[in-house]
Amino acid sequence: MYISGISDIGAMRKLNQDNYYTKMITDKIALGVVCDGMGGANGGCEASAIAIFEFSDCLREALRHFIDESGEFMPTMSDARMRRIMTQGINRANDAVYKRAKENEELSGMGTTLVCTVCTPERIYCMNVGDSRMYSADADSITRVTKDHSYVQYLVDSGAISKEEAENHPQKNIITRAIGTQESVEGEFFVLESANKGKYIMLCSDGLTNFVKEDIIHEILISDNSDDEKIKKLVDTANSNGGGDNITVVLTSLD
Repeated sequence: MYISGISDIGAMRKLNQDNYYTKMITDKIALGVVCDGMGGANGGCEASAIAIFEFSDCLREALRHFIDESGEFMPTMSDARMRRIMTQGINRANDAVYKRAKENEELSGMGTTLVCTVCTPERIYCMNVGDSRMYSADADSITRVTKDHSYVQYLVDSGAISKEEAENHPQKNIITRAIGTQESVEGEFFVLESANKGKYIMLCSDGLTNFVKEDIIHEILISDNSDDEKIKKLVDTANSNGGGDNITVVLTSLD
């Protein structure tokens, strides 16, 4: 198993408001997090940085109690327990960002998306808030696992617009859920089996998916390049297609 990440300012922005975190908890357990900040230049940067720190610190501390001497999770680590741990991390990140915004008027309204994954040889866990995404890919296909918490996704779900219309909708960047904008927030939890080799788990901010189509992402992920070369290629492709936003990618290879 291998995890790597990259974040780029993009071709049009003056600041990078994205943040990411990667950690091999053991050689069999990988933790990845991506946050995309919002709320003015300073607010977006601070919100994503606070959320990354608080969430990753919370998960590292909680997960270590459920790892055995072989570096794997103990039988006591259930899907329900992982959901509680990730929810605790979301709550801690939300409280910290919300509190900081209340302390400083210049940061009022700041917030951030958050998408995270814990990958093991048997299970892949994910939780998201906002429109940063997780994808699962293998040699045959790529699948978006998460569902955007956005106004445009609401329109798609209600049948008001098609998925194709959503891609270029003028309000596609309006999100309906974020870390730190309200006193509380609910993350959405996902579980996948990870038994097959050659599988990739990718986290990303919308700076990637707004500028690179999913079929092109898939082509890059299954190429013969190294994982580090793949994520750099993804960023370069987004920039060559306009690079209108910060671009962040975290990739876990399950081989």
